[in-house]
Amino acid sequence: MTTDDGDSAVAPGTPSTTINGASAWYDVLTLKAPAQGTPMAQKQPAMSPSEQPVSEVLDRVTGPRRAEADELLALHAEITGAKPVVWAGRIIGFGEYEYRYESGHGGRAPELAFATNNTKHTIYLTENFTERWPDLLEQLGSYKASKACLYITRLTRIDLGVLRTLLERSLADTRG
Repeated sequence: MTTDDGDSAVAPGTPSTTINGASAWYDVLTLKAPAQGTPMAQKQPAMSPSEQPVSEVLDRVTGPRRAEADELLALHAEITGAKPVVWAGRIIGFGEYEYRYESGHGGRAPELAFATNNTKHTIYLTENFTERWPDLLEQLGSYKASKACLYITRLTRIDLGVLRTLLERSLADTRG
């Protein structure tokens, strides 16, 4: 099939030729294939800073966690010396660094960050912090953890001095 200008076209819903080893689906409106070697449009990574006001994100939280979010905001700002920026529409990040894995995948991330909702605070720390600083976690109080996240239901249930130390160590590790 050809278009009015003589270019080849692909029928709607039909896989095209292979580009970089993957079958590409082309725009069914124009029925034109991109030129070989033309880069595909890149969408903005989900984890990227935005111009969204920090207050918009924090005001989604109500009750005592809203006041606790202000405490976390002040603590993160004091430790990093950076202004807060909203990442991914819900994460309050401080500072920024670039990372790259051995696989070649890379991106940008905040040096320290937290997210708050009506059930918990999520604090983003350096990877494997539970294995690296078990002594601090024993002193922290009530929490749950994953590979790089610390989950706290209420700040009144933890030792804020220990949290500060965890944040400082994580920041030092990130800054190298």
